[in-house]
Amino acid sequence: SSEIGKLSVEGKKDDETAADGSIVSVEAGAKFVMTTGVTLSKNVSTAAGAAVKNSGKLVITGGEIKDNVSTGGAVYSTGTISLEQGTDAAADEPKIIENYTSAENVKSNIVLGQQGSIIIAGAFENQNIGYSVENPAVDYTVFQKPESLDADAFAKAVNAMSYEGDQSYGINTATGQLVSNRPTVNIDNPTSKEANT
Repeated sequence: SSEIGKLSVEGKKDDETAADGSIVSVEAGAKFVMTTGVTLSKNVSTAAGAAVKNSGKLVITGGEIKDNVSTGGAVYSTGTISLEQGTDAAADEPKIIENYTSAENVKSNIVLGQQGSIIIAGAFENQNIGYSVENPAVDYTVFQKPESLDADAFAKAVNAMSYEGDQSYGINTATGQLVSNRPTVNIDNPTSKEANT
């Protein structure tokens, strides 16, 4: 049997000051794969993406991103994030939880910015992932479904994750797009009658 190695990277600086960057930076056109046994933690950063700033392709099949503090998420992504549970991953992996904003104690795990999206690459029902959208709008595509994944598995994966963003929006688990949670008013009879005087 093969044994999985472990790698833990703590971003904490010795002098306790905030860093000005991420533990990992994935540039446009590049790819970074995070698997079980990897932990990215304890980076306090003045930049968005305390653990990972992604402009390319981030593949997460296991491991943990925790205890990071920044202005915009432990993972800040304008690229794609591919999520699935790897074959050697524990049932609760990948974990992207318990990360916060620097301004206040508000959860800030995955933050999608400028067309960033999450690809549900395989079936899983992981409740250890939180996400939000930097500039939410109706019909913004948060989650992408590959053709190989059936609709029920996609909906279960999307539904299991926690939306931590603007609560006037929610997620359509069938399409992966943001929808408005604001009440709407439908007018059944659009005509009006003037009063006779």
